[in-house]
Amino acid sequence: MLKVFWKTENQKSVKIVLKILFDFEQPDAVVKGILYETYNRRNLEGKMKRKWIMFPAVILMAAFLSACGMGERIVSVFYSTSAQIENRLAGTKEKAQQEVVLGNDFPEDFDGFVYMSSAVLVTEDVEDGKDNCRELLVMIPDGDYSSVNQNEAYSERSGIKFRVSLNPAYTFLSGEGQKYSLEDDMEFFLSYMFDEFYNTYYKEIEISEMVRTDNGIRVTVKYLMHDTWLEKYIPVFCTYYLAELDKDTRVFVEVTLDAETVNGETDGLIEELEMFYGFDIEWDAEAAQKKLDKFLAGGGFEKNSFSTGYLMFELPEGWHQDYYYSDTANTFTFLPEEDAAGNVSCFINIRREYVGEGNIDIREMAEDTEQGKAIFKELFGDRAENVEVMDYGMTCLGYAIKLSYTVRGELSDERVEWYIIENKGYLYFIHASATAESTENVFGLVEDILHNGKVREE
Repeated sequence: MLKVFWKTENQKSVKIVLKILFDFEQPDAVVKGILYETYNRRNLEGKMKRKWIMFPAVILMAAFLSACGMGERIVSVFYSTSAQIENRLAGTKEKAQQEVVLGNDFPEDFDGFVYMSSAVLVTEDVEDGKDNCRELLVMIPDGDYSSVNQNEAYSERSGIKFRVSLNPAYTFLSGEGQKYSLEDDMEFFLSYMFDEFYNTYYKEIEISEMVRTDNGIRVTVKYLMHDTWLEKYIPVFCTYYLAELDKDTRVFVEVTLDAETVNGETDGLIEELEMFYGFDIEWDAEAAQKKLDKFLAGGGFEKNSFSTGYLMFELPEGWHQDYYYSDTANTFTFLPEEDAAGNVSCFINIRREYVGEGNIDIREMAEDTEQGKAIFKELFGDRAENVEVMDYGMTCLGYAIKLSYTVRGELSDERVEWYIIENKGYLYFIHASATAESTENVFGLVEDILHNGKVREE
């Protein structure tokens, strides 16, 4: 048991911090470290041999240890439709507008559209013993990949990803007798879909004003999507439409177009979708190109954004979140690319724990850093050198103290830094470690996160 504590009045704060950082029942756990799994890709027998590198993380709590585990261009698309298709469209346009539209009855085998065919959406709704199941006949693009699953249909064709849903869960038709407006439903959906803290692959998001139609509302969202497979940014226009056909029936439509896959049929398909569903679908290849060019010219492609859900920040190109060591909701591990030998020489860990307001006072602990230093030196013994504790001050997350030390290892010496931060009942731990061979400025990256990170407003 510890013999030395930060000031007597701070014992409660100190005990909570140390309880999280250390496993007192298993003192050896503090020297286990994080094992980085690497592979010898040159195995002539074709088998992957595992190579382990140990980075002692002297103060990493046992639970934490177990948890861690463009100049681009768009090909200009010029839409052209054969005379035969144009004639057919012209011949069916008037009939489709008058008879085959969303909400009207029409033959399920209707074949008046060139690019679309019918699908039946069904809901299963039993309330107060009454069967309120509904069916709705809709038109969807004839695509190479199409599916209908009860109340939802999805299809891809000619650069368009299309989805239509009948009374989806996110359109709150009622809640204890309350009916939400179309605008409220749409706002809820957009706030979820384009939450920057949970979707870091979208850049330069532009959300239009809501536009009213005869029986619904429409919104267009323009953004640049980072395609990790192609390693490039792609302009996307996405139009959302929410219609109310009657007091118990709402239909949600999503039409997504991206500059990478549109083709000569796209305009014709857009026209047919507009005819049937009754809203305008926005797409402008030239505007999409300009949006991408401006982003690339401003160095946007160099940004590598990450988020923990409560903290958003940027790391250099090549860094990634490692899910092998991030197998709990509380732990996030970030690594650079492997070196030529397949090793990783540094990492950043971020963790948050709720301890309740009033239980921790980092500012008071920071007033006597010498006592803090004595505590950690006693804990580490001869396993760590150059132990320092300092009052770090304010960060984007809250007030912080900083702990740093050096570990002499068999393979390499390791420099370790911890930032312990408290704010509104939460304890945040940001932990960075690097071997002597590391070429990454990992501690500078942590400093940047602490000062320039974006924090979600609670």
